[in-house]
Amino acid sequence: MSQSCVTTLFPSNSRVSACDCLAHRFGNAADRPDRVRQYPSDMTDAEWQVVRDAMPVPAWLEG
Repeated sequence: MSQSCVTTLFPSNSRVSACDCLAHRFGNAADRPDRVRQYPSDMTDAEWQVVRDAMPVPAWLEG
């Protein structure tokens, strides 16, 4: 089975409960709350709030 395949959804383990981006909901960013931005083009949390609703839902999340 591919590691990118999600068969079961788990509750968020995010320390930032106000953020519902995929990385926080599925653990990528939540596993490293002390992470720093790697690239100058990385979005800030405020920028993400503006654009996240315009992002399409990945097909694998729709079922």
